[in-house]
Amino acid sequence: MSSFVSDPLQVPVVAHSMKGLQSILFECAHQIGPLFSPDKPKLKTDAKVELKLCHLEQPLTICFSNDTCEFSKNKELLAYDSLKVEEFLRRLSSNAAADFFILSQSLIASLELQVGDLIAFDRLTYTLLLSEALNQIEQTRLTNSCVDEIKPVLINVASFENDFLLVLTRILKAFAVGTGVVVHCASLRLILPLYVFAKLAIVAGAPPYLVNFVPIHKTERHDFMFSSIQMIMRPADLDSAARAIVKASSYHAGMTSWRPSVVLVEQDYEKAFYKKVKNLLSGAPGDCSTLNENSHLSYSCAIPSYLKAEFEDHVKLACNDGGEVVRPSDDAGPVFIFGLTPASAMVEKTKTFPLGPSVIVLPFRTVNEGLKIAKYFGDRERRILGAGEYVSSIPKSATIWTDNSSLSLQVLAKLAGYTALGVNCGVHRLASSFLLAECSSKCPTVRIPGLPALVKGSFTCCNSNLSGDLLKTINSTDALLQTWKKLPFEKRLSAFTSSKDLASILPKLKLLRDDSAALLSPASSHVTLGDQLNCAFSNKLLCLLRKWQEPLGSVNVVLKSGELLPSLQELVISSIVLGNTVILIMPKGVAVNLEVNQFCESVNQLITQCFPTLSKLGPMVQVKQTESSEEEISAALASLPVSGISCLSDANVASDTADVSVEQLCRFTSVFWSVGGDLFAN
Repeated sequence: MSSFVSDPLQVPVVAHSMKGLQSILFECAHQIGPLFSPDKPKLKTDAKVELKLCHLEQPLTICFSNDTCEFSKNKELLAYDSLKVEEFLRRLSSNAAADFFILSQSLIASLELQVGDLIAFDRLTYTLLLSEALNQIEQTRLTNSCVDEIKPVLINVASFENDFLLVLTRILKAFAVGTGVVVHCASLRLILPLYVFAKLAIVAGAPPYLVNFVPIHKTERHDFMFSSIQMIMRPADLDSAARAIVKASSYHAGMTSWRPSVVLVEQDYEKAFYKKVKNLLSGAPGDCSTLNENSHLSYSCAIPSYLKAEFEDHVKLACNDGGEVVRPSDDAGPVFIFGLTPASAMVEKTKTFPLGPSVIVLPFRTVNEGLKIAKYFGDRERRILGAGEYVSSIPKSATIWTDNSSLSLQVLAKLAGYTALGVNCGVHRLASSFLLAECSSKCPTVRIPGLPALVKGSFTCCNSNLSGDLLKTINSTDALLQTWKKLPFEKRLSAFTSSKDLASILPKLKLLRDDSAALLSPASSHVTLGDQLNCAFSNKLLCLLRKWQEPLGSVNVVLKSGELLPSLQELVISSIVLGNTVILIMPKGVAVNLEVNQFCESVNQLITQCFPTLSKLGPMVQVKQTESSEEEISAALASLPVSGISCLSDANVASDTADVSVEQLCRFTSVFWSVGGDLFAN
């Protein structure tokens, strides 16, 4: 007997109202501004922007402030009672069902998403994230019942960020260890959802200083967009792959990095895949603008109004280049583009694909060729990340579709630069499983303070000469990096154990190894594989098969002063021990202190003494003098298509300090496995 009471294609539309959201907006007079727990005097408003959102008759007034709240200016630590945080999370968890409907209304209004996908997939994710955070704080309190003094975690939400669940995971991860958060939100698309969440958290009785929300005004940066790749190899379940990829293409209207901008199909499967996608999209798209809870049964989606112009230009460019466009209708998505190659002008000129439900399908002849194409697209989106704003574990995922399990693992091992890798799984579950794993992972114990968030201003224009010069310097360290990162952690650490000058840093360096091991071990590592599979299947999630770690690449430190700060020493040595190379960049007007040069020379000598052959490959840490300002260096670094991180060394620690840990200095990749039936479990 069918599990559906009626034909699933004729499910009645369920109306979705905005009453809960409208009630909150009425209370604040449709003004979104700073929000604190407990309430603070209003901060100075630097700018006001009127924002018109879908399904809301009255526009919102966003009150931006570049000030920070009183306690974040204070360098003293704050005391959080873990018992009170636990009680708060328990209340928030019990309110999850009701709260999610209000949050979903704010997401629909801001991102113009479909209600059905949120209700069918994200509601479970939200509930599980709260449950996991509560579980973590309970375990923390059992091992440490005292009131800790901790600095609140700064969470910078960049102007290009649209992934609400990702930001929420970072907030709940802080709550899970009994720490408060200061959320600086520059994303116009997430300001309302995060404001609503902060409101709901305060209503649930958040302890003092635990929840703090500040809208900040920053220039939109359109070219910083990650996307994901799907790869179909023989033998594969092509029906399941086609259904999952079509659904994935419209996941959150293609507004997040989970969107599969490129699908690579083995040549023998190309025609069959084309037919299946066309059949799935050929049905009547229906009214995509209707707010109903059954929209997840459809293979079509609305294209957000604020993306439409750029999105349609992208589609037109593909048509002009000989591509064949397949979509449900002229006004709906998703859009699949066939008939192009990596050498096509449109693909080559488009350095980053625009947001929206759009997919380019490209064939490959052999697995090695497919890997080369995947690497090509992965390399195009690589960027130097900033220590504060851009290091947010932005998921860049790749999914392999094949029935050959050994082949899939071999391919996954060769995919570099991805955060989440999946085998035979839909994006909804891959995203949920990744976020839950992130929320349950342990927090690093070693944190290097005094590194303010770097990103400021617009990055659309930068000094091309400076960018080229910095890129040349970074590329010159590649051979050294490749050799150095192959050495085990203990061998890299041994280069510094004999130095008396670094004796005070050594205990922290040894703890880095423990932090790495903790992040590589899933929370369920003590559970048998069979129990993991059963748990994953019951929660409609994926099994976390394994994790691995690689150095991030080049650590670029912009010196705001020529002093040899203790935090700078810690950062340099920690970065090197974790397998990275380091470049200290001097802006115009900053004179290098003799101590800095001597420190760099001593570090290089220690490494050469232990590993003489490395001296031929260049210095592990070097100083680079420039005639450019700090802002110009920031813009140039952020434009470079290479892996790495950029941060500041500043004697005067600013209020928006961003600590650096193993999570920022290394890239962690999680591999998830489908436990079967996950495509149709809803």
